[in-house]
Amino acid sequence: MSVFRELESEVFEQEMRADEHAILLDVRTPAEVEEKRIPNCLNLDFNSPDFITQADELDKNASYYLYCRSGVRSVHACMTMSSLGFEKLANLKSGILGWHGETV
Repeated sequence: MSVFRELESEVFEQEMRADEHAILLDVRTPAEVEEKRIPNCLNLDFNSPDFITQADELDKNASYYLYCRSGVRSVHACMTMSSLGFEKLANLKSGILGWHGETV
């Protein structure tokens, strides 16, 4: 059983906007984030050696909506965060490539 939810773009955006405890987490590299991102995201590079340490410092009671380029890194990030005790995790199934909302 999955410890996080996989959501399509429209549902991801609706749930995130409706969740007052939502934190949007972009797990791509800073260079990728600089090119294109979803507004109001927090960047935490999954490939960084500090990812686990940085993630573990986040509020475990908040809801996290994760995305990457295509949905693969964010799945791994969700699994990692789940192992750290995070319970409210959602993954953008197709990553920013499948995102239909606003970008900057």
